[in-house]
Amino acid sequence: MHGVVDALQYAHAHDLRVRIWYGDPSTGKSWNEEYEVVGYIGKSMGPQQMFLILPNRRSMGGMPVMVDKVIRITSVKPRNILFSVYNFDPGKFTMKVKKGTPTGHDFMVYKNGSNIANFKTEKQAHNWIAFMVGERFSK
Repeated sequence: MHGVVDALQYAHAHDLRVRIWYGDPSTGKSWNEEYEVVGYIGKSMGPQQMFLILPNRRSMGGMPVMVDKVIRITSVKPRNILFSVYNFDPGKFTMKVKKGTPTGHDFMVYKNGSNIANFKTEKQAHNWIAFMVGERFSK
C-alpha cells in the first residue's frame, strides 16, 4: 500500500490527471470500475486527510480513493504507470454482435464469459473495452 500512497502523492504534487483501477491487490484482478476513476488527485480537509479523485482541477470535492483497493494508477499525459501490482489483470474482454435487440444495443461486451455492457455501435464497444484495459482514457 505504501507504493499507492507514494504514487498518489506524486500525482497530487505534479498536478497529473490519472486513471485508477480498483480491484483485489492479492490477485491483481480488476473490478472494472468505469465511473469516478479518471481525474486529478486532491486531499480532503480536516484532521484525517484522505486522497480524493476530482473530476477537474477546479473541483471543490470528489470521491475518496480506496487506497487499499488500488491495483494500478496511470497518468494520462504523459502516459506512465505510476503504480501497479505485479499481477495486474484487467480481465479478458470479448465482443459479440446480436442483431435486432429491442433496445438497438446490438454490440455486447463480455468479460470472462459474462455480458457486462451493451452498445449501439461497434466503435462504442471497442472504445469502452480500450478504456477498461487502459489503452484509452476516455470512453
